[in-house]
Amino acid sequence: MMQVSIRSADKSDIKELVEIEKSSFVSGDGPLSSKSFRYHIERSNILFIASVNINDKCVAAGYALVLPRKNSMRLYSIAVNPAYRGKGVAHELLKEVMHCAAKRKVASVYLEVRPDNEAAILLYRKFGFCKTAELSDYYGEGSHGIRMIVSLQAISNN
Repeated sequence: MMQVSIRSADKSDIKELVEIEKSSFVSGDGPLSSKSFRYHIERSNILFIASVNINDKCVAAGYALVLPRKNSMRLYSIAVNPAYRGKGVAHELLKEVMHCAAKRKVASVYLEVRPDNEAAILLYRKFGFCKTAELSDYYGEGSHGIRMIVSLQAISNN
């Protein structure tokens, strides 16, 4: 596993965030634009960027966007540049999301994922997420989703 550093994203990261987004999602999925990333940063939503060190150069490898709710957090999007997949970047991002959720003392974290995204589902299960619903046509006609949730009280009681 490579060394991954996580920090809060800011406006200077928008270009790299958009590049990660474009490399991770097809246009039909409604990838986030630079305007969308700027909006989330200005609204103080939780946006982490993961970097790796390649030849003494810090390279943006992935991000996680989390939307705080009253007593929960929604993992709205997590993406890793294809060149860095399978190297622990998503794991480190999700670990940071869970740490942030624990600090905020929210009851749960939830997300939506495509049923064919087996790598993501496996990662989420490692963090205690369980499937709670099947979402018909969630990503568009004929493109379904799965809602997953993890209760932080259940984790803290173990």
